Amino acid sequence: MITNGFKFGGKALATRESINNVVEITKTYRPEIIIISAVGGVTTQLEVFANGYLSGDRNMMKGSLQRIHELHEPIFEANGEMPEEAKQYFDILTKLSNGHSRFYNLVGIVQDAIQSMGEKISSLLLSSILSKNSFTNELVLPSFIRTDANFGNANVIREEFLEELRGSKLVSLIQKGKSPVIPGYIAWCSVEDDGFIDALEAQTTLGREGSDYTSGLILRGLKEIGAVEEAELTLWKDKDGVGDKDPELGLPVQFYQNMTYQQLREAVAYGKYAEGLVHPKTVDEVEAGQIILRIKNFWHPELPGTLIS
Repeated sequence: MITNGFKFGGKALATRESINNVVEITKTYRPEIIIISAVGGVTTQLEVFANGYLSGDRNMMKGSLQRIHELHEPIFEANGEMPEEAKQYFDILTKLSNGHSRFYNLVGIVQDAIQSMGEKISSLLLSSILSKNSFTNELVLPSFIRTDANFGNANVIREEFLEELRGSKLVSLIQKGKSPVIPGYIAWCSVEDDGFIDALEAQTTLGREGSDYTSGLILRGLKEIGAVEEAELTLWKDKDGVGDKDPELGLPVQFYQNMTYQQLREAVAYGKYAEGLVHPKTVDEVEAGQIILRIKNFWHPELPGTLIS
């Protein structure tokens, strides 16, 4: 039996029309696992906010917070309301922009704690929207992904990750046939703070395009611990698949229907159209786990996209 994982990027959550497509795609194909990025543009604004917090620039923080609200308006409208849990994240950002300090005086922890909010908010909202559209799901934070303390681009500690994954809520939900909705990009680690805090469970982030990486990491991990037999990952993008050039150049594009992992890796490495479409770490995970990878267009789900195996 093949376990299907769907990963929706930020552009898929950026407008009412794209969100409606995500709902229809999910209801039609009924994936077992869903991984979510932050709404398009939000991660960049959270980086600006974090820099403003660390430099004491409240105007920078307030400006980025206003933009974060604006970027979330379509998904707020699609949901009909802001869930209470999402309000809590916005309340934290508002308090920080007003000069209230609640975070530990550790630069890396501050930055990742702030930047992880984008995926948390988007996954909360999409989970709520899917529930209102009769798709049974449950939000699961990926605290089972364990990393070192290299904040901003943390490295997964594989043995700890697999151990945590075995006893995770994620595995329990899959066994019950209930689809988990998981925020990508974020992970957890234990850090020491020179006696200020004896031990702290801190959130880390996996670097840019970390949500795609999260998707491959989880599906490979599930195969390795025997929780699933086979797995397939679909990355829903705003492109028709992997092509021989960027369509934004205005030139005719040939989209590949089939590729090998090695062909995809070369396309990413040598700056072809796959550059920016798939992160190299994602390719590493799906290839190592022998996971079928599809790249499809959320605007045109009827198109075949590109199949990588």
